[in-house]
Amino acid sequence: MNRLLVYTLIFFLFLNLRVNSNEIIPERETLVQFDGICVQNIDRLEHISQTASNLNWMKIPPGQDAMIAPRVKGPSYQSWGYRYKNGIFLIGINDAENKNSCSLAAKYSDLNNFKRNLIDFYDIKLINKNSQGMQTSEIYKANLQQSDQGLIVLTYSTEVGYKFISTTVMIPK
Repeated sequence: MNRLLVYTLIFFLFLNLRVNSNEIIPERETLVQFDGICVQNIDRLEHISQTASNLNWMKIPPGQDAMIAPRVKGPSYQSWGYRYKNGIFLIGINDAENKNSCSLAAKYSDLNNFKRNLIDFYDIKLINKNSQGMQTSEIYKANLQQSDQGLIVLTYSTEVGYKFISTTVMIPK
């Protein structure tokens, strides 16, 4: 029964990310979530895990986390979904390949507004951009309080019906 509930929630999380509705969280709010959860805690991933437990975030089962799953999963890899206001967010943490990382995925309405807010939030410099299929990734060097060797990876799709954005912060361990 519990497994059925998890799969149903995951189905609706992804459906909600794909459906164009009035529940799009403003881009700035998405960055507030990313900053407060991921960036401020990137050097202490266990704090994110504890927050997820305390706030009863829904664990995402293995294989259902494609929007936020890294290629290589470390021993601390975990992923969750949660609702905030009228939006749904997916969070993943990882500690593989001598890096800590935290990703947040959500849908968006205005990519340019998101990028403007990203530049307002962080001291970043674009170092690489590539596209494959319907997905584009931009890698930024980020000067963060936790590390001057930080990276922020912005991955998005501009396809109609698939306007999602995943923002990842990484620092060396």
